[in-house]
Amino acid sequence: MIQCYFILDKNLDTSSRPVMRVGFSVPRRRVRKAVDRNRLKRLLRESFRIHKPMLVEQLHKNQVHLDVLIMYRGRSSRKPRHTKLAEVLPDMIRLVELLSGRIKAGSEK
Repeated sequence: MIQCYFILDKNLDTSSRPVMRVGFSVPRRRVRKAVDRNRLKRLLRESFRIHKPMLVEQLHKNQVHLDVLIMYRGRSSRKPRHTKLAEVLPDMIRLVELLSGRIKAGSEK
């Protein structure tokens, strides 16, 4: 249901920018109405906010910066207007675990 693009950067000064920058996108091609796109973006932001502390801790520990773009891909069986937070959370948990693993692997190189 969601897809992620990210960049790990470990060569930046910590004072130059935030440890993590996140963007959310719901393509118009997938969800036609702006009301529905905005609702999905709110759900994605909230589900990410719940799991963000784990990532921030990893970033500080490994001294890296992370830029993330999270895109809604629309493989839900329900209409976007009826999508619930509980439907988005499992995908976000999987995504945060993937990012956490990549942060660990990226800092070891």
